[in-house]
Amino acid sequence: MKRIAPLLLLATAPLLLPATTALGQTTIALTGGTNLASLVIERRGDDDSSARRMVGLGIGLDATIPISQRLGLQLGASFTEKGTSFRDRYLLDYRGSLELGYLEMRMLGKALVYESGGGVELHLLAGPAVARQAYCRWYGQVTVRERTTGHHSACEVEETSAFDFGVVGGGWMEMWVSDRFGLLLSLLQTHGLQDIEAGIDDVTMKTRTMSLHAGGIVSIR
Repeated sequence: MKRIAPLLLLATAPLLLPATTALGQTTIALTGGTNLASLVIERRGDDDSSARRMVGLGIGLDATIPISQRLGLQLGASFTEKGTSFRDRYLLDYRGSLELGYLEMRMLGKALVYESGGGVELHLLAGPAVARQAYCRWYGQVTVRERTTGHHSACEVEETSAFDFGVVGGGWMEMWVSDRFGLLLSLLQTHGLQDIEAGIDDVTMKTRTMSLHAGGIVSIR
């Protein structure tokens, strides 16, 4: 985790180059929070699907470049945890999860829909995202006669796709405490479009993530 913030900074820096002429109007935000993640799992020829949720973490770095008074372009890089959890009580009390970590890049349109006189702004965000897998691992936990044991194991090679592609939408609230600094709260939904299941031909898996993040925002002048 100590290497994530520098990686995010390096990943976002090239995205800021086109904005150097409007650097005085650019904002930079650092966010962190919780992801409520799941996978939609479908077997071809079967209409049934399942979405099991698990809690993960996320940290992000975002830069907003104004296009007009109410519209902007938000470029972001983040480390985000996705996956699914499951439980089986048929023979044993077994809990497990598929834990996926991604380095994700986003390009979102940002529209100002509400502005108060006290420095509060509400924005809507929407756009595409692409992510590269940083790790994939299984976690299993078995309880027998009140004794619990658990272990992690890495996924098999090419068990899941190295890339994920999806669309993002949600809300972004800024609370400015001065001309240069503010606080923010965001709620974003990421809808994966890529089938990340690479090991079984007749099964598809697509990611779903709802992220609730808070952080700080700085206006660069």
